Amino acid sequence: MVAAEVSNQNNLSYLNLYDSFVGENNKLRSNLTFDGLHLNTEGYRLWGSLLQSIE
Repeated sequence: MVAAEVSNQNNLSYLNLYDSFVGENNKLRSNLTFDGLHLNTEGYRLWGSLLQSIE
């Protein structure tokens, strides 16, 4: 069972961030990271804006 289904069954919010953060070759977009793994300032700004969209 996928997270969206579990969330729906338990009356929880689910936000799929994958499409907003993935780039070529299914890797974290280079403009959102400084090392390919951890978010940089721009990455955290995007994350925050996406979270605010569900409030």
